[in-house]
Amino acid sequence: MQALAARFGGSTVEVLDGAIIGGPPVAGKPGPTLYVSGDSAERSRLLEDHGLRIRRLDGPLGAASALKMCYAGINKGFIGLGAAMLLAASRSGAAESLKVELAESLPDVDRKFSKSIPDMYPKAYRWVAEMQEIADFLGEDDRRQRSSGALPAFSPGSPTTWRATTRWSGSWTRSLALRTPAVRWSCHSSSPPCGRPADA
Repeated sequence: MQALAARFGGSTVEVLDGAIIGGPPVAGKPGPTLYVSGDSAERSRLLEDHGLRIRRLDGPLGAASALKMCYAGINKGFIGLGAAMLLAASRSGAAESLKVELAESLPDVDRKFSKSIPDMYPKAYRWVAEMQEIADFLGEDDRRQRSSGALPAFSPGSPTTWRATTRWSGSWTRSLALRTPAVRWSCHSSSPPCGRPADA
């Protein structure tokens, strides 16, 4: 954002940083929130006056984008971790036991996965680029730690994970459902066997 703002240096253009978190508006729900930084003059109040949910950040220009990156990294990384571990459990013959354990000891995680993992399949292809942006946001420090072994090579939120998920979800149809207390994962496929990605 700083580089973008610098392009307008010396002009009358005022650059604000905005990031949307949340899905499309739905009746009866608050709807998405637009986070804005670099808005010391409160230019975004006009949008607020027209009904949008605006939250102005005290941080510098770029803080709103950073918030979006961090939020998306946590949310998509969590879903990636769940999908990767459920597939690993299925390949190892531990899927049913894992699902029962999730329902009993981590019911909030169970409920999160029951919605987010099936919802992820049609969106996995575009998460590739989004996770690449997040990786770029983390910067050289993160890449140095990975190359030195300080961080593990496996990264459930990495672009590679989502490329694999995209190939998998496009190769066969399935429904992944986690229900409490009897958790069930049902797949419909002729090939490969249920629970295994096509390129596993």
